[in-house]
Amino acid sequence: MRLLVLAVFFAVLLWQDLTPVSAAAALEPQVLAEAAILVEADTGQVLYAKNPDARMYPASTTKILTALIVLERCDLDEKVRVPSGFTGVDGTAIYLREGEVLTVRDLLYALLVHSANDVAVALAEHVAGSVPAFTGLMNEKAASVGARHSHFVNPHGLPDENHYTTARDLALIARAAMRHPTFRKIAATKNYILPGPGSPAPPVEHEQTPLAVRGSQRHQNRLYRPGAAMPGRFGAARGARVDRGPVG
Repeated sequence: MRLLVLAVFFAVLLWQDLTPVSAAAALEPQVLAEAAILVEADTGQVLYAKNPDARMYPASTTKILTALIVLERCDLDEKVRVPSGFTGVDGTAIYLREGEVLTVRDLLYALLVHSANDVAVALAEHVAGSVPAFTGLMNEKAASVGARHSHFVNPHGLPDENHYTTARDLALIARAAMRHPTFRKIAATKNYILPGPGSPAPPVEHEQTPLAVRGSQRHQNRLYRPGAAMPGRFGAARGARVDRGPVG
């Protein structure tokens, strides 16, 4: 049995060959998250839920949907040129340079492994021409998989009062993404060597994230850190907000 586990706020896993549900049912889960949902990945059956329809802030789990749209619309070897006038955004970044060229593949790894916000913007502009146009695609895709209580206004998940989802909706989005083998491969990657020109000075203030160094990128999901091993699990994305704590 494969279980898709989403604890908001918030971890996304795909487990295989776990303890049978009948045996696990005897143990009442102790979930500290404000909202959570446990879903059987193949059937979509909800096995556990806590406030599954409460409106929540998705943070960088937004990038699950961003990546899914990119994978559906782009070739992995497609070249992406950082446009003139490109400006960075707050938070985690690889500090893309104007005129720099990377493949969609490399950018997806930077998006999901390093959780780079500037990469989310670059991919959004590459796919749709602008961030607003891309978020239109995000909301269309979310609705198409049944996530009708969500609204997205950016591709990275930085705070906005009009940017929200629910545990149930995010489970639907994650299930759709996990069906894509390339998404599963990238999301399960612990480290990735990202080519590039090195790290210029950050274009904006980054209060919490140290300067990203091109080269080896470590997965931001804590489930891939030493001592956090869970046999058979696959990560998807995580995020955090200063006033709300981790989202993954």
